[in-house]
Amino acid sequence: MDSLDNLTPEQRDTLQTFQAVIHNEDIDTAIATLVAQDWNLERAVASAFGDELPTQREVPEAEVAPPEDLQTQQGHPDLGVRSPRPKMLSVWGLLALPITLPLNIVWVLLSYAASFLPAALRPSLLTPAGPQRTGTQSSDPRADAHRFLLDFEDTYGRQHPEFFQGTYTQALQKTKTEVRYLVVYLHSAEHDDTEEFCRQTLCSEDLISALQRRNVIFWAGDVGTVEGYQVSHILAATTYPFIAVITPNQTRLAVATRLEGPTSPSTIIDALTAVIEITEPHVATLRAERESREQSRSIREQQDEAYQASLRADREKRRKAEEEAERTRLEEEAARKEEEEREAFLERRKRRREELLANLPTEPAADAPNITKLSIRLPSGDRVIRRFDADDLVSKLYEFVETRDLEPLEGEFLVVGTFPREVYDDLEKSLKEVGLVPSASLVVEEA
Repeated sequence: MDSLDNLTPEQRDTLQTFQAVIHNEDIDTAIATLVAQDWNLERAVASAFGDELPTQREVPEAEVAPPEDLQTQQGHPDLGVRSPRPKMLSVWGLLALPITLPLNIVWVLLSYAASFLPAALRPSLLTPAGPQRTGTQSSDPRADAHRFLLDFEDTYGRQHPEFFQGTYTQALQKTKTEVRYLVVYLHSAEHDDTEEFCRQTLCSEDLISALQRRNVIFWAGDVGTVEGYQVSHILAATTYPFIAVITPNQTRLAVATRLEGPTSPSTIIDALTAVIEITEPHVATLRAERESREQSRSIREQQDEAYQASLRADREKRRKAEEEAERTRLEEEAARKEEEEREAFLERRKRRREELLANLPTEPAADAPNITKLSIRLPSGDRVIRRFDADDLVSKLYEFVETRDLEPLEGEFLVVGTFPREVYDDLEKSLKEVGLVPSASLVVEEA
């Protein structure tokens, strides 16, 4: 049981359905088969059956034995339940064997020869009425379900129960998951009663309406297909047409009743009604438990979504906070560098000012020849007047300006003339060459 305890709820559910389909009570063997098929239920079922179909047991059952309250109904005439009877060769059969055996051989030979005919001619020779398959052929169950629907509608019309378009295993899973009733119909075109049953019973408006009102899943399979033949063994079908009603149980599914042979719509409706009346309290409990689990799951999903949303919001907040912190750090770093550069510039300006003051030439006398008188307005608004030699270079003018207090100017500067405005930035020309003789009014501006 250690291996069972280690399974997830989904794996336990798959295990129960797998055991129900193949009638395997050995948990370890069932788990080993599912593990080998990567917990794919359909592949596991196919693997369990292999190339050979399961043999019929003395007391055939489906999924699990019916509950005790249903077992008392076995054989009840109102439910139309018939116990399976082993097929035995009668005395008349032995006497007729010398005649029937050659006929059977001839029929097999004719069938084999007909298989080489065009597909359009084959049905008229091989199929008396309705769809037919070769029971031993390999097929895709889901494709068979769709093909059966098309063939049925082509033969009997579109008025019929809504056939479940999937495999028998998928129908069982849906029955268990959604806690609904499942009606299984096994179709055999070789039986004389099949055509009348399909036209008069399955296509009955009363039966279709009853199945719809009760929200019943209806799965139909042709015993001529591999899956249909397997299901006929699982459900121990002995006579066709065959109907089985399967009900959800606590952990597995149970066959509540079987209807074999020609059956009227009212008989099927009565049998289904009787089953529902007996099992509905239990099924209602299962539905309530399922709804409770679904609500709990929905609440957990909502809580998980809210938790994930909270995590995403927290991560987004952290991301934005980190981005803001990084932006602030970069701004502070840039401001720090800018301040350091400003202080370094001011320090260099201070040292240069001290150096220039120490080496500042003497201002020419007012009556000296070849001079110019310049009026310079500083950034602070103060005005200073200075006489220069007309042959002094513009660079001398800039050096003089640097000896003054240039606050609040903290960067490089330009000397600009007014009226008209002209920038004097050619430091290698003389004051006379740039037109600053015999006098001029200048302004110191930030470069």
